[in-house]
Amino acid sequence: MRRALTLVLLIVALTLPSAGAVAQTIGAVGSPVIFRPGPGTMLRVEGRGLFRGTLEIRRRGGVLDIVNELDLDAYVMGVREVPGKWPMEALKAQAVAARTYALWEVDKGYWQQFGYDVCATTSCQVYQGADAEADERGERWVRAVRETAGKVLLHEGKPALTRYHSTSGGRTLANEVVFPGDGPRSYLRAIDDAPDRFSPLHRWRQVFTRENLERILHEAIELNGVITDVAVDESARTMKIRTRGGELEMETTRFRRVVSETAPRVFPDLYPGKRSDGERMPFTLPSSRFSVTKTTDGFVVNGRGYGHGVGMSQYGAMGRAQDGASHEEILAAYYGGLRPQPWTGRKIMRVAVQRGVGSAFVSGSGVFGISSGAQPLKAATLGGWAVSPAGTAAVQITPPEGYQLPLALTGVSVPGEVVIDSPTHEDSVDVKLVVPKATEITGVLTLKGAEIARERAIFDAGERTLAIRLDPDKLAGGRADYRITLNAFDGVDRVSSQASVVLVRPQSGLVMKAVIAAAIALAGFVFFRRRQIIRRRRLRRAD
Repeated sequence: MRRALTLVLLIVALTLPSAGAVAQTIGAVGSPVIFRPGPGTMLRVEGRGLFRGTLEIRRRGGVLDIVNELDLDAYVMGVREVPGKWPMEALKAQAVAARTYALWEVDKGYWQQFGYDVCATTSCQVYQGADAEADERGERWVRAVRETAGKVLLHEGKPALTRYHSTSGGRTLANEVVFPGDGPRSYLRAIDDAPDRFSPLHRWRQVFTRENLERILHEAIELNGVITDVAVDESARTMKIRTRGGELEMETTRFRRVVSETAPRVFPDLYPGKRSDGERMPFTLPSSRFSVTKTTDGFVVNGRGYGHGVGMSQYGAMGRAQDGASHEEILAAYYGGLRPQPWTGRKIMRVAVQRGVGSAFVSGSGVFGISSGAQPLKAATLGGWAVSPAGTAAVQITPPEGYQLPLALTGVSVPGEVVIDSPTHEDSVDVKLVVPKATEITGVLTLKGAEIARERAIFDAGERTLAIRLDPDKLAGGRADYRITLNAFDGVDRVSSQASVVLVRPQSGLVMKAVIAAAIALAGFVFFRRRQIIRRRRLRRAD
């Protein structure tokens, strides 16, 4: 009987995964793989940042697309196109324009053939995810989104094409001038835009020697020969480049693109040049609205504006807000009188966070679940999970180290005594611990049952340190015994551990405050007595 039991235990031991084999690949599963956050959790894509909503990893050929599905207004919070320090009405105008443009993309439907509604680059509008909400300026942007929640510009019952750009240079352009394929739009007409003058790119200039321009154009479009003249027809948005051997006609948009792409590569110390506030311009030629003047040794490009010039000028919106205009008035000025209205249609967005990547690594600020399509793979988990292509159509998932191991909290140790004397209030109690897998650790410091401090962190497997930050003003004076309770959570199971620590808060700080107060009082008394003596002397002299 004993031999049989020993044999059974040996077989079980051999079939169980070893600690070193636990972090092996789960295996190939069908695409897409969906990461769903638990309450209060935001998901993180390594190298890309934090995101609200779900993340979907889709196989496309031999690469992956990462799609973020979330609420419409949460999406707009991630579209931080203008500085958060700008006037609130300008931020609100931008929020409505961004929300409307996203819905226009959904209605157009071009990106849906790839499995999402809108991209996250300048081909649509730049989407940063939850990172756009960071810092005080991000908080102001979030406020602008929330105070215009669900508001859009509608034309004939549908979301309008709310194009926008940085700087108009004093006048916007009609849609059909820049985007002839879209045709005219009654609400995208050219308008005078004097408030745009606040932009450092309202007017700009770029200087080229003849030799430099010849080399740039040779590298860019293989133009050969000595350039004798450059003539621009601004109304037609075309130009002619004359050389001793002939003449080349091209659109100003193409000239802007090839020069901006090539000049910094050929002459990185010269281009882009400086804008009016002394900072470098974003591109060698910020817009295709320019004229060219011939000089004795080259050419000067005098331009205006930054961007395509259609719709709302962001700097113009800022200028109008500074002049007292509301966001409704700003939007009406740039979009043919259209004013914000409630949107009652679809309010879920699918955004391509990244396209064509070789692999993805997803983690979370808290618990999340994983599924392959509708099939659950992990109801609740933590840590970083890697996804990569497998076979011809599947994806392969690699879990974090130790994910199959039972939850344990070991190796807990704290200092025997900690003296709290930092003048910058940066004291902490460092708790060392060991976890076998990705684990959420919450440390609570208490004194006689009352909570003094709390710290939370998510750790990968291994030896870790939880620093419980302390506020000296919440600590007892002198020497006192505190208790630390550690709670560990892996998404399913919980374990806890306790330890004791002595915290010493010297009384010198209180004594010093008393000494300073007494010194101030004494100085005041001396000053008062001296004033009395001087006053008496003056009265005697007067008598």
